[in-house]
Amino acid sequence: MDIDRTPQFMRCNRDIQRQRRPMTAGDKMDFKCNVCGHMAKGIPVETIDREVPSCSQCGSSVRFRSIVHLLSLSLFGRSMALPDFPVSPQITGIGLSDWDGYAVPLADKFDYTNTYYHQEPFFDICKPVGDRNASCDFLISTEVFEHVPPPAQIAFQHALDVLKPGGVLILTVPFTNEEQTKEHFPELHNFEIVRFADDYVMVNRSRDGGHTLHENLVFHGGPGTTLEMRVYSRAALQRHLDDAGFVNTQFFEQDVPEWGILHKHPWSLPILARRSGSTATATGGAAAKPPAKATPPTTSPPPSDTPPMHAPKWASAIRDIPTLVLIASTALGIFGLVQSNLLAESLWQRLLVNQTGLLFAVVGLLAIAACFAAARYGRKAETVLALLLLAFTTTICGPAATAVVLLFLLSSWCLGMLTLQRFRTRQDPAEDVITVVTGWSIYAMLFTMVASIPVNMAATHAVVLGLPILLAAAKPTIRGQLRSSLASAFAPPAKPGYGDVVRNAGLVVCVVILSMHLAMVALPDRFFDALLSHLYIPSFMSAHHAWSYDPGNAFSFMPNAADMLYADMFMLQGETAARLLNFAAFFFTCVATFQIISRICSRSVSVWAIALLVSIPLTFIESSTLFVENTVALFLTTAILAMVVASFRILGRDHLAIMMLLAGATMVKLHGAIAAVVIGAISLALCLRGRRTPRSLMPVVAITLATGVVALWPYYYAWLKTGNPVFPFYNQIFKSPFFPPVNFVDGRWIGKFSVTFLYDATFATGNFVEAYNGALGFTLFVFLAAGLVAALAGRNRTALFCGGLGLFFGITFAAQIQYVRYLMIFVPLLMVPVALAIEHIRKVRLMQIPLACLVVVIVGLNFYKMPAGAGVLGISDLAACCDENARRQLEFFQAPERIVNRVINEQAGPAARVLYVSNPFGALLTGTAIYSTWHNSRYAADFSAVKSEQDFAKLIAQIAPSRVVVNTTGVTPLEKAADAYLQTKGRLITRIGWLALYELHARP
Repeated sequence: MDIDRTPQFMRCNRDIQRQRRPMTAGDKMDFKCNVCGHMAKGIPVETIDREVPSCSQCGSSVRFRSIVHLLSLSLFGRSMALPDFPVSPQITGIGLSDWDGYAVPLADKFDYTNTYYHQEPFFDICKPVGDRNASCDFLISTEVFEHVPPPAQIAFQHALDVLKPGGVLILTVPFTNEEQTKEHFPELHNFEIVRFADDYVMVNRSRDGGHTLHENLVFHGGPGTTLEMRVYSRAALQRHLDDAGFVNTQFFEQDVPEWGILHKHPWSLPILARRSGSTATATGGAAAKPPAKATPPTTSPPPSDTPPMHAPKWASAIRDIPTLVLIASTALGIFGLVQSNLLAESLWQRLLVNQTGLLFAVVGLLAIAACFAAARYGRKAETVLALLLLAFTTTICGPAATAVVLLFLLSSWCLGMLTLQRFRTRQDPAEDVITVVTGWSIYAMLFTMVASIPVNMAATHAVVLGLPILLAAAKPTIRGQLRSSLASAFAPPAKPGYGDVVRNAGLVVCVVILSMHLAMVALPDRFFDALLSHLYIPSFMSAHHAWSYDPGNAFSFMPNAADMLYADMFMLQGETAARLLNFAAFFFTCVATFQIISRICSRSVSVWAIALLVSIPLTFIESSTLFVENTVALFLTTAILAMVVASFRILGRDHLAIMMLLAGATMVKLHGAIAAVVIGAISLALCLRGRRTPRSLMPVVAITLATGVVALWPYYYAWLKTGNPVFPFYNQIFKSPFFPPVNFVDGRWIGKFSVTFLYDATFATGNFVEAYNGALGFTLFVFLAAGLVAALAGRNRTALFCGGLGLFFGITFAAQIQYVRYLMIFVPLLMVPVALAIEHIRKVRLMQIPLACLVVVIVGLNFYKMPAGAGVLGISDLAACCDENARRQLEFFQAPERIVNRVINEQAGPAARVLYVSNPFGALLTGTAIYSTWHNSRYAADFSAVKSEQDFAKLIAQIAPSRVVVNTTGVTPLEKAADAYLQTKGRLITRIGWLALYELHARP
């Protein structure tokens, strides 16, 4: 059967011919965009051109719509809009740096991969195609072949090699109607493009050994990577395609007004060529065999009603190594579940089960309705769901706290723009994330450096947050960028309708799980570290306007930039705002992780990877209390994102953002400082690559040194005040007089590292953190190994880089101290190979449904073990989010120190000196907290030596507290001696739960 005579093609061609009419300047026309399905009305004809965006919804040009038109004709024998393409995963295709406007929908319709020369997924058309040989039904190359190095014929030959018999090449390339191609560098042999400052030159070594320098290079798109090598002639293109073995080559000259396709010039037309051979039909009909010889150009391409429908060369599950690794991991996980009896350990209180069910039902239904509303009104589902989550946050955390955190985020974005706008060179969705978090990091550095100065008041911090907003508002470029970012967020989706159901389902799951995170955020903090220091520092600073940096408190000189951020929020709107900022750090970490993953995986897989992350039980304790790991993870993950966005070609602007982010991580936690050294060294090496002159080297070196000096501020200050820059750690080296000369380490978390660490930490988590077994979740155990194998097999640079860094840091820190909560800093990096495992295995024959079920089961198991993240999670009362009586009851039974401290604040205010002879919980206290535990580096040894009432009296005389909080049910000698002394020497103020608050008279 001759495909040029098929009824479908004849009918389509007849319809096109019937619509043709002369167009003149000033005419307007209506057309339907075949990329997004939008009906464009009254479009001036002069604006409809090859490179001019003429669809107001997706921004498609004539070139992009022509590609979709040719693809539809070649696959289905008729021209259809892309949204109407049937979902056919058996059709395989590749794009060479295709436009996202049609690349994303194609990936949803077919087994299509958009590849790149400079980033993952990599594919260099000039190199042997390897496993891609004869694997594709279609190949789209738009504006690529003019950039390939000579000889260009290699690229055409490899394009043929990629295609199956009967497969089609859809090609666009600038060409003229002259006889010969104009080669810009005819002697090109061994060349390198070198950057001098902000300019590029090419150095070429010819075959005879001579060197030539080429300046005034022409780049398309990003500088330094897309050099224009030639301008083809039409005749030369025909010869290249013929010599490669293509048949039925067609230069598409036909206008298609119904799709808004008008070709105003006889050059640079889209081209369709086919590899000889037969293909199976789309509808089960007879095979079609194209002519063996190319036909002359006609007004329309020769489509086939028999598209290639051969099953892609997917690997079998029994031959694919990552799949086998996943199966083995799953089997071992089942064994671990049975042996550890984790499923039988239900930590859920019945009240919490009922409340969670109601919460999930309400939020889930609202999220589903939001997805339908987004489809109905032509908006992006993720935007509408984000607004829903914001509304839920306002409801459960209060409008004031929500507004203050939003103010901080806006101020951070403005500060980041003011810092980086001069160097902003890319239009990438991830740029806004990098900008916000860079400003966030600058605030962390600023607040830390002024923490010891008594200027930390609500009014001062409000002015500091407002100033960048006012400065940014005065700059038209920043205002325009803000409008552009908002317009992009609220723009109609590229794919109208209900979109990807799998992706939307993942988004709904993420929103539902995050609603549980937010419910925990709205509860009063009841966790040890927060009550000890992370909530005490903000409350102390709100009253004294500065942090005391008292060497008597072992935690005073630890890097505390996150606590200074919490203090900023606490001064403006109290505890809830501080905790909400910590949740925002977790949320933006997830966004940054999604931005990394979505560059190597489909958006559906990326969303479900985030669902696997947010459902890990330990993330609930991290996001719902004032720990600092979320802030460290945010800064480090965003720094990695900046490197990925730059495709590891680090420019000065990228290095500046990366170093600021790493400086913030250094100021938050010692783990962040160690990680920052490694990542900063990598960024510096990548940025210095290609720089040869002192003028180009100096800015990079200056950025590195300046940010390094600022980042070391808390360590320098600690060394100045205590003699130990990492006080109280490693004091056997620095020998500070304020702490015993020992290497301080918690003995509970050492000596347990082994090759089975991941298995042990998954199924016996209680041995590695103050939590129950299963708190680490099952995401990493099941998917990580398969993801690393898939990254190695596919040589996926992004997954190898992120997974390698995550493993390196995880193993390095775990070998020193086996405390799982600290390792959560690097879990976002490990989620990149986790996502790659899912992306890889979903393409394996017969694995799609089992894999989908496995992902859903792991998310469910993770959430089932949510209370394992901390003891108080499972006994939370969500009614305390909105009910003051329930909140008081929760505090009374789980953290009575909070109530006691409020009583002290009312009676004595900032002048109080309070000794805690029980849990060291100074949270919310505005006075000075004195602990009897090891955190009190001055008197810890004396308190541990107390055996009698007289011993305790001597200590009281030295410390001179005004009030004492004691555990009346205590069984230690210290607690018994303190209770006996206070009953005779102190005045009982109140008893709250197991605590008694006494007042001591000041010494004369």
